[in-house]
Amino acid sequence: MGFTYKRATYEDIDILTKIRIEVLRAANQLSDAADMSEIERESYNYYQKALCDGSHIAYLVFDGSRFVAAGGVSFFQVMPTYNNSSGKKAYIMNMYTKPEYRRRGIASKTLDMLIRDIRKRGITAISLEATEMGRKLYEKYGFVKMKHEMELPEQQLPVNETEKQILLDNIAKIHTTDMGVDRLKKNLKLDTDDVVEYCKNKILEKTCNIYKQGKNWYCKNGNIRITIHSYSYTIITAHILKK
Repeated sequence: MGFTYKRATYEDIDILTKIRIEVLRAANQLSDAADMSEIERESYNYYQKALCDGSHIAYLVFDGSRFVAAGGVSFFQVMPTYNNSSGKKAYIMNMYTKPEYRRRGIASKTLDMLIRDIRKRGITAISLEATEMGRKLYEKYGFVKMKHEMELPEQQLPVNETEKQILLDNIAKIHTTDMGVDRLKKNLKLDTDDVVEYCKNKILEKTCNIYKQGKNWYCKNGNIRITIHSYSYTIITAHILKK
């Protein structure tokens, strides 16, 4: 019995979101205890928009009714360049095959289907981020290492002192939900129930690096990172970072 390759639709948002979390846990070697609630929520929001406006397509692979693999591509546009006059680009991501189904040609076929869809849009600038496990597949297909791009790591993001001061001036507004208390205690391995006060103290320490991205503040102090919603001042999550 062969595998079924299904082009994902809006009705598949729930399974796409679930798969995305499964992929991230596997790729980052995260345990089931790692809190993925924020990423799960943002992934769901992303799929809601991107599947409607066509900025993302994905394929799901099934063995009967069992999910076994997936792959997707996000479309975006930058300024036109000499080698890419349209500025349109495609970024392949979320390539994943369950361990027991690997080395059976599933990932190769999924990749080929994605490339075909990309080329139908007339897009020639195609890139991806390769894990060591997937590198041989991508090299065999024709992908090569990129030479001219750099990335600014999160911990090196410039601090906007004005935005930082806004958070500090409103430190008394910082709170979390009842469920948030339990989640923060678990994530930070705390014995105290006053997790909000613990987080506030971490934020107020001079060693805390505070920056804002999108609708959230991120506060990194040592190996602890706290995420706070910038409008409601709700602590969304906090983690002990891996070294």
